[in-house]
Amino acid sequence: MEERFNNRIDELKSMFLRHRGREESQSDACSPTTSINHRPQMTSTQLPRPFRVRDVVCLKSIMNPSETVAKGIIQSIDPSTEVGGEELGPNWCEVSIQVAVKKDERLIRSYGFHKTIYDAYGATVAWPCPYVELESVDEM
Repeated sequence: MEERFNNRIDELKSMFLRHRGREESQSDACSPTTSINHRPQMTSTQLPRPFRVRDVVCLKSIMNPSETVAKGIIQSIDPSTEVGGEELGPNWCEVSIQVAVKKDERLIRSYGFHKTIYDAYGATVAWPCPYVELESVDEM
């Protein structure tokens, strides 16, 4: 089962890399409204603001996007920022993990000893912006 899970992670990484190559570069900001099938369409007056450094956010599972796996603080949205020796690239952000909600969730981009959300508690991780949401006041 673990091998199947690891294969799925590899497939998803490949999908992200292919998708990233087709996306427009967003060097100034990482928008939380990046198109993803499970999100409702919004009019321009309803669009949330782009992410900013120091925003408190929820990281969503790539396997189940309705599930929060961690809460953290955005450290960078600059595509040239390196996390674990790899540049973020467009539409990714660097987030410091403050609360590990689903401790066994595997990181999309693991590095060093950081393989799961729990491993990365207190450290920073790279997370794709479509799976990052601003934390609402109700959740605080």
